[in-house]
Amino acid sequence: MTDCFLGAQQLCAQVVRDPVTQVITGVNNTYLNINEEAVSGADLETVYTIDFDGSDRTLNLRLIGSWLNDHSITNLGAPRQDRAGETGGLSLPNFQAIVSATFRTGPLTVFLQERFIDEGLRRYNGNRPEIAGATIDDNTVDSVLYTDLRVSYTFDRGDRGNLEVFGNVSNLFDEDPPLAANHSTFGGSTHTNVSLYDVIGRRVVVGARFAF
Repeated sequence: MTDCFLGAQQLCAQVVRDPVTQVITGVNNTYLNINEEAVSGADLETVYTIDFDGSDRTLNLRLIGSWLNDHSITNLGAPRQDRAGETGGLSLPNFQAIVSATFRTGPLTVFLQERFIDEGLRRYNGNRPEIAGATIDDNTVDSVLYTDLRVSYTFDRGDRGNLEVFGNVSNLFDEDPPLAANHSTFGGSTHTNVSLYDVIGRRVVVGARFAF
C-alpha cells in the first residue's frame, strides 16, 4: 500500500475497495515482479594464531565482519527504497561482527566470543525519512553486544579413552533485546525483532563427553 501511495499503479490494483464506499476491505497477497532488487556490501574474515614457544599453549583469534551497503527494491512508477539498516521489521543491519578468542593450554580450553549488531531503524520508508518523526517519537533501534563463554577440560584416560567436561554460557551478561516494536499482518505484534536478537536471555549448559 505504501508503494501504491508513492505511485506504483500496478500495486494499487492489489488493493481491494468497497465499490460504493471505496473503503479498503483487503489487500491481495500475491507474487509480483518487483522490477529490480539490488544488494551490495562486503564481508571480512581474518584468523590469527599465536603459539607460545616452549609450551603447549596457543591463542587463536578470529574476526568476522559484514557490511551491508545497499538492499533496495524499485517498483515500476515508485521511488527506489533502500532498506539497509532496518533492524526493526527486517534483519538488515548495516554492520555485524563476531570476534572470538580460543585459548588452549594442555587439557584446558577457554573460548570467548563477542557478537555485535549495529544500531538501526524500525520499519520505515527509506525515501521518506520524515515519516519517522511523523508517526513515532523514536525510530531508532539500539545496538547490542552478546557475550558467549565456553570452558572445557579433557582428562586423558589412556587406553580407556578421553573424558571432556565442559560448561557453556550463551548471552553471559543476560543482555535484553533492544526495543523494536513491530506489527505483522500474519505474525501479530512483537516488542523486538525475534529473528535477529536473543529473546531468551542467559543460558547455561553443563555436560560431559566421553570418547573411547
